[in-house]
Amino acid sequence: LESARSIDEILGLVKRRVATQNRGEWIIGRGYNQNTLMERRSPSRWDLDKVSPDHPVSLKHTSSHVMVVNSKAMSLAGITRDTPDPRGGVVGKDEKSGEATGVLLEFPAMDLVERIMPKPSYQDLIEALSKANEQLLSEGITSAMDAAVGANGEVPRQIGQGHRAGAVAVARDRQLGRLAQRRGGAVVIERAGAGGGLRVLPPRSAGD
Repeated sequence: LESARSIDEILGLVKRRVATQNRGEWIIGRGYNQNTLMERRSPSRWDLDKVSPDHPVSLKHTSSHVMVVNSKAMSLAGITRDTPDPRGGVVGKDEKSGEATGVLLEFPAMDLVERIMPKPSYQDLIEALSKANEQLLSEGITSAMDAAVGANGEVPRQIGQGHRAGAVAVARDRQLGRLAQRRGGAVVIERAGAGGGLRVLPPRSAGD
C-alpha cells in the first residue's frame, strides 16, 4: 500500500485482491500512510465495506502502530461501539455517532483483531523471507536490519530452512556479498567460497 496516494487507490487494491480470493478469506495489507494520502486520514471501516463486505480486511499503517479493519473483521472480533479501549490502546470511535470506525491504535487494540486472524504457515514465512531477499538484492541492498525480524522467535530457523530448500537465493550468481538478518546477534547468510554456495552462520555473541 506504500504507493497509494488516496483512499480510492487503497480501495482499488483491496478490490483487486477480493477478486482473487474465496468468499470469507482474510485480506491483509500494510504500508499505507495517511500523510501521503489526498484525504489526509486513515480509511474507515465504511470505506473498506464498499469493496469488501464479505471478506474480513486488515490494513496496517506503515508504522505498524495503527490498523484499519472493515465491518466483517470487527464482527468476527466482537468489536462494537461499546468495546472499551484496552489499556495502552484506542478503539477509534466516530465523534458524532460513537460508532467504532475500524481504526485501532497501538498493539493492545490491534490485538483484538490479530488474535483471531489466521497465522501464516511456516512455509509462508520462508517464502516471504525469500521474496524480501530478492527485493533487497534487486535494489542492490546486501545487508538489512529490521525491528520486527525475529519477533516470532522463528526467523533463524526460517532462514536455515529456506537455505536448505534453495528458497533464499542470497548473492548466488549475483556476486553481491552477503545479507544479514539481525535481532540481537546476527544471523548471516553468505557465499561460502568461490563456488557460490551458501552457508548459514550462527548468531554472534556480543564479544565477537
